[in-house]
Amino acid sequence: MLKYGRKFGNRSITTFKHLGQTQWLSRDEINSYQIMKLKKLVNHIYYNVPFYRDIMQSTGIKPEDIRSLEDLNYFPVLTKKDINDNFDNILSKDFKSRMVIKASTGGTTGDPLIFYRDFNTRFWTEAALLRGWSWTKYRIGDTVIKFSNNDFPSLLGKMRTKLINMYYFPAFAEKDQLVDYFTRLNSHNQFCLTGLSSNLYRIAVECARLNIDYIRFPVIFTTAEMLYDYRRDLLEKTFQGKVYDYYGCNEIGSLAYECDHDNKHITDEHVIIETINSNGKSVIDSPGEITITDLDNYAMPFIRYRNGDVGTITDKSCPCKRELRVLKSVDGRSQELLKTSKGEHIPSGYFPSKFKDLAGIKRYQVIQHDIHRIELKIVKSNSFSQQELSQMIDIIRDKVGITVNIEVNTCDHIPLTAVGKMRLVVTHIP
Repeated sequence: MLKYGRKFGNRSITTFKHLGQTQWLSRDEINSYQIMKLKKLVNHIYYNVPFYRDIMQSTGIKPEDIRSLEDLNYFPVLTKKDINDNFDNILSKDFKSRMVIKASTGGTTGDPLIFYRDFNTRFWTEAALLRGWSWTKYRIGDTVIKFSNNDFPSLLGKMRTKLINMYYFPAFAEKDQLVDYFTRLNSHNQFCLTGLSSNLYRIAVECARLNIDYIRFPVIFTTAEMLYDYRRDLLEKTFQGKVYDYYGCNEIGSLAYECDHDNKHITDEHVIIETINSNGKSVIDSPGEITITDLDNYAMPFIRYRNGDVGTITDKSCPCKRELRVLKSVDGRSQELLKTSKGEHIPSGYFPSKFKDLAGIKRYQVIQHDIHRIELKIVKSNSFSQQELSQMIDIIRDKVGITVNIEVNTCDHIPLTAVGKMRLVVTHIP
């Protein structure tokens, strides 16, 4: 990691400036850009990555056969299991000569993953983040306050925070600690606030409870969780700023950023994102499983990687005039979609707006064990009432089916995931 040094910042800024130009390319020009990078990547994997070479040879495909984005269909969807089962064969032959970062996912869906990302994809990710943030009032060097689930950033994280003037505060601070943090925040030149939407929402609620009205953030960045409208509204009201949500994943990095028109534009120069249906076919303007091709990670290439999220891509244009494709919605994890008796799916995002005003229930989790049985875990508050619980059950039955059996279990605590997220919905139905 010490090899990165100043080079990381220089390459990130150079690529950021490049992305400032490519964001205004036409759709055809962006497609050509992606095809150019895809051809280069496929040529690399054919000669250097045994896993993909075997796939290509078994189907009779050679690098010169890749001429369009549709030719990605020659490759099967890549899963976490595929990577774990073929770990050494997915590493490039020149892996040891590359500057790489070892990373992992939390395994909150029962399928943890260790992987490597090289220097190339890291500075593309950083540049994409800087560009996405630049679509707001933020400019490099403005103060950024991050409420993080991790007390200390990694070495690369420290270099990154120095690059963009970021200050860390622990997200899970006790209420009395928050008062001290608010006082310290007031001594900074406040400009940007960032963190998980659930953490920032909790902090906004505490600000209201403690009558703290002097904290102002013109720009608020949320990420890593679904951003519900009621959370966005409270954050903007409390901190007198505008919320911009962005989407990424640990395995790839920067994927999509919100512009002033609340549209998430995909970082097309860095990734190719598809949404696929149950038959493996790409779909537009309807929900599908998100698959991602990282065009810049040559150390451990991921092609058509299924990250477990469900979302919708649209080809509709945005008033901001950028032709980067729009990720219309991220509907949650594929393990967070309840299945109805009619075979339909209910995204986890349906429930928070329905349950947000239930004063007697501090936390909840809906677990679908099978099509006929749902477990509802709840953590009661002092104002709990049976009427509110009955209301929750009626709302769930109304969406999933009136004949479903709902078992209620009262808990003292519902654990967060390893990265501090709250899984509101869990389904065990494939």
